[in-house]
Amino acid sequence: MAGTIVSVRGEQWSAASWLFDWVLTTIANKITDAELSGELRGVVDENLGWLSLADFSGNQRTQILEALRSSVLPTAESELPEDLPHREEVVAHVRSLVAATFEDRHEE
Repeated sequence: MAGTIVSVRGEQWSAASWLFDWVLTTIANKITDAELSGELRGVVDENLGWLSLADFSGNQRTQILEALRSSVLPTAESELPEDLPHREEVVAHVRSLVAATFEDRHEE
């Protein structure tokens, strides 16, 4: 199974469900808005496998994107186990998500 994050422009990033869940949980851990954090955790808990940034208000989207840009890649590099199969490819895939979200900056 897989999960997908859709940028404001409609660009899709898909990953194995465990990685999708890890990304959303990492973002939820960095956001101070408890309601928004709970909503992201709900996507994981309900196994929805889909997150569209366009579905969030401008402020919520800004919080998600800021957490994604500032925390997800460093957390992946430091916390994903060294013995994770294909770890380098997993980190590169996370890097591609972070890079894609920078393109959404003008639409926040």
